[in-house]
Amino acid sequence: MISRAGTISLSDHLAKIPSGVRPIIEAASKAVRAVAPDAEEVPCQSQKPRSPSMMWKLVRYAADGEVVEINPLATSDSSLVTRR
Repeated sequence: MISRAGTISLSDHLAKIPSGVRPIIEAASKAVRAVAPDAEEVPCQSQKPRSPSMMWKLVRYAADGEVVEINPLATSDSSLVTRR
């Protein structure tokens, strides 16, 4: 399902990522929400990378000038949470 006006939501992304990494992404998202409940959730408008070694840009959270990204590897049960 593609959300409003052709944009991709976090739930759209979650439906496409490997089942082993899905709980990691959900836990990371929940942790960010617990620490920064007013953070703006900005789903990335990217598709699954073709290369298994590439990061899949899923979602960014922005609050008070800080940005946190949640990005899993395309075909792996690992994920990267970065702060910019």
